[in-house]
Amino acid sequence: MTIHNKRMGEILLDRKLIDEEQLNKGLKHQKESGKMIGESLIDLGFIDEEKFAQVLAIQYGMPYISLNNYHFDSELIARVPQAFIEKHHIIPLDKIGHIVTVAICDILSPEQEKELESIYEGKVRCFLTSVSDTKVAFKKIVRIKK
Repeated sequence: MTIHNKRMGEILLDRKLIDEEQLNKGLKHQKESGKMIGESLIDLGFIDEEKFAQVLAIQYGMPYISLNNYHFDSELIARVPQAFIEKHHIIPLDKIGHIVTVAICDILSPEQEKELESIYEGKVRCFLTSVSDTKVAFKKIVRIKK
């Protein structure tokens, strides 16, 4: 995974998604709340969650995916324990050959990635998505698994 060498605030400024004043207010809110800068900027209404997730994907050199209207593969989902899906916030999407695509809203650790590779007996390719897309997908997955 390639990590962009710029800080989140710099990327947001470069893309003109926020201005300096908003960044400074976000940094102040971050200090006071203990939250990450993205959460602070979302809380303050300076950026929406989806735009933030897209920028986070840029920062980590990952593709971004929106899960709106996505149809989930019940067989793929059935192979992963529900507790693992919920704990690690992963959404299995597709399997082509020996490559499984999953959506995540937080970066997987190498151990989590290895566990998924073991479950699917193949490589895992991660796409970043928003937290709210993940929550909506969880509801759909719970219905699929029942």
